Amino acid sequence: MTDRNIESLGDLHDALSSDVTSEIGKVADRVAAAEKRIGDVQADLAEARESNPFYVEGYEKTGEAEKDFSILRAIRGWTSNWNVDDPKEYPERDLVMEATTKANNAGVDTAGGFMVPGQFMDDMIPLLEAKSVLVSLGASVVDGLVGSPVTWPKVTGTATAYWVDEGAAITESQLAFGQLSLQPHGLAALVPMTNRLVRQTSGKVEQVVRERIATSLALKMDLAGLKGTGASGEPIGIVNTSGIGSNDYTSLDLLGDDQTVTTELENHIGVVEDANALDGRLGWAMNGTMKRYFRNALDADGRPLLFGRQDGSGGPQDSFYGYPFAISNQLANTDLIFGNFADLLIAQWGGLLIDASTEAGDSFSKQETLIRASMEVDFGVQHAGSFAIANNLTAS
Repeated sequence: MTDRNIESLGDLHDALSSDVTSEIGKVADRVAAAEKRIGDVQADLAEARESNPFYVEGYEKTGEAEKDFSILRAIRGWTSNWNVDDPKEYPERDLVMEATTKANNAGVDTAGGFMVPGQFMDDMIPLLEAKSVLVSLGASVVDGLVGSPVTWPKVTGTATAYWVDEGAAITESQLAFGQLSLQPHGLAALVPMTNRLVRQTSGKVEQVVRERIATSLALKMDLAGLKGTGASGEPIGIVNTSGIGSNDYTSLDLLGDDQTVTTELENHIGVVEDANALDGRLGWAMNGTMKRYFRNALDADGRPLLFGRQDGSGGPQDSFYGYPFAISNQLANTDLIFGNFADLLIAQWGGLLIDASTEAGDSFSKQETLIRASMEVDFGVQHAGSFAIANNLTAS
């Protein structure tokens, strides 16, 4: 307020009004000057947009990308593969990715391809591998076991009935008993992963490794249940069980008389039937080559022996000469197993255990994470007569 004589309230009111009006005018002048500068800057920006590598046509519709753009965030996002977990989800990502692609030839490294980052997909492409078949064929799983060994008593001989004359003594006969004894066999896998791999890839990596280990164990179990030899800690499987039945296919003429095909398959099934075991979850196990080997074979009445599962149209289920079959390419071209798969026991002690450690062994000094999966299992055929394998048969 300028110095002036104030003798009344009216004089005070006039003085204050004059000062306020003067200040408002000064503020208006400054606002006008600022607006002019803003206009000049906008004009310069508009003119420079064509040469601005971070400008992408279309973002002016929202203005958000330009307003929030941060070169530091752009660099951080670029080096961390544009981590979408960032709270702001990197508004710079689309600007940089599209601008660099437009401005350079991304297909030629020296023309800018080095500047365009590759994209990493979280969903990994699964490995093509054999399939587990024992459970699908009906094998009996017994889990939660604790003691070792675990024994199942069974009848190996039955009573005999006799015709008796009046007053004659009855001939005695006794039951015979045996037992099936199973004990745990260790099955394990150990996979090292560098800590850098764990840190720099998505969280799915460890999950995928765990799943792959579990699948590997399942396939190893399946093969042991089918063909385990009992050597090197491996359980004994169906094929190597003492007393297992077999059928000789020497006379098979697949490309000749269809009657020989039917006869040999009948004989194969007959081995199980003759052991009074043609009951329960009956089926075949074979590999893909064996399936194709019999694909065009006909029975004596001209009907196909093998039916494949159709495309959801209500067609027949997989069957081979009237019984379900399953394909495992862990089996060889000479393997054709028929039987009551419910008679195969899969014994498990404690289930699957998966652990991870950064200190076990020398993993600490190597900066690794060790992932270990382990389980204890055994297999037992309750009656050897429940299964029959093929001899002298090679699919091609």
